Amino acid sequence: LLLLLSAALAAADDVTLDLQSVVVATFDDPNEMQWIVQGSKFATKDFPLAQPVRAWPDSLFGRNPKNQNTLLALGVHSRFDRKGYNYIEVIPAKKGSDGKLAPAPIVLPGRVRMIDMWVWGANYNYTLDVHMRDFQGVDRVLHAGSMMFAGWKNMSVVVTGNIPQSRRYLPQFQPLELTKIVIWTHPTEKVDD
Repeated sequence: LLLLLSAALAAADDVTLDLQSVVVATFDDPNEMQWIVQGSKFATKDFPLAQPVRAWPDSLFGRNPKNQNTLLALGVHSRFDRKGYNYIEVIPAKKGSDGKLAPAPIVLPGRVRMIDMWVWGANYNYTLDVHMRDFQGVDRVLHAGSMMFAGWKNMSVVVTGNIPQSRRYLPQFQPLELTKIVIWTHPTEKVDD
């Protein structure tokens, strides 16, 4: 028993864990990062509307931060013609050579254990999903939870071990890509305001 225990401890020495929080995207500089915001089939004509707004979570920056003139959030106003499983997609993008926005997934650094983001909710019965793509091209959907709250909330989702971030052959490390954030409406929730 002692030999097995010491062998397990020796093997544990080979694994190093260095957890770091890394900001991969903000809305503070609209020229640096572009976003495509689009609605599902029953989105009202000319909706959703999206634009940078001067807003921030007090829990993160305080009520009067020194850099409040540079803090921005992405404001999205949606409206749908009928109730159902409607959704809004927020997709990272870059301008192409033709000047049009095209999806440009965000490559996430390191082996991702968790994704978290600050979200402002208006107490609607909506849910938030995070979509990622692994190195094999498989799209993964992680459910971050309900947006049925008022004001700012830090929402997070754990990236489970069954999502591959490495392979057997060199180079072993294979990063994940954030492809989009999706907000779903509950089928009975009001959608025309």
